[in-house]
Amino acid sequence: MELREDADINISILRVTESIRTLEQVRSRMPGRSVADIQRDYFNAVAEAESKLRSYFLWDDLLEDLYSKRYWQIGRLNDWPRPEELVANECESQIRRLSAARTRLEDWRKLGEKEGTLVVLDTNAYMHGNQVTHIDWLRELGAKRVRIIMPIRVLTELDNNKYAGDFTRKRAHAALKPFPALLEEIQEKGYADLRKNVTLEILFDDRGHIPEPNPDDEIIARSVFLKQVTQRDVTLVTMDYSAQARAMSRGLRAHELSTENRKPSGA
Repeated sequence: MELREDADINISILRVTESIRTLEQVRSRMPGRSVADIQRDYFNAVAEAESKLRSYFLWDDLLEDLYSKRYWQIGRLNDWPRPEELVANECESQIRRLSAARTRLEDWRKLGEKEGTLVVLDTNAYMHGNQVTHIDWLRELGAKRVRIIMPIRVLTELDNNKYAGDFTRKRAHAALKPFPALLEEIQEKGYADLRKNVTLEILFDDRGHIPEPNPDDEIIARSVFLKQVTQRDVTLVTMDYSAQARAMSRGLRAHELSTENRKPSGA
């Protein structure tokens, strides 16, 4: 499930909810109706759902799966011995699927409910900055509370760098050193405490997410997504001027990691 970049998270949830209600109405109205009426009601409900959802979601599994195998079977409803059962089962399947999508959207929105400045570090900040647990993030960012959100692509890039040349491998291993304990804590409670009023969370990709080919573009895109679903400002921490410029062009805040929090050159 992929939101369009200009989609409002609250309206997106509302449109999914409306689609669920329409399907529930189709299911509840079936008893005593003719096969033709049941067929027409279902097709109208799907068309209405597609019309509402395509303005807020990319054409991926959320929309594609409206047209399931049973959808096309409903087009030949007169050929089925129990047409009401076929439509009822498809309504139930679609209601469950859309309800799961709504829950996922609500979970994304909840990312913005907890207090704290939302921060994303790009891979270079982890690689060439001091270990994430050793930085005084409140002082670095001038904030009272900081929530570092780590796109899964960043963790993947750090893992990949473990198998690069000597210098890169050494820095990747140093950056990843605290992560076994941090990931265990995240698994237990959804976040890890780095220090007082500073936490780390992982932003996982949803099923069907198509990443940007360029890792830097993907990290910025996920930061933009985080801003979209939380409806709050997001700061990208980086050491690259081009990343800062691209972040600002996408409506993000950009912060260059201070010299005191960088690894010495060649270390």
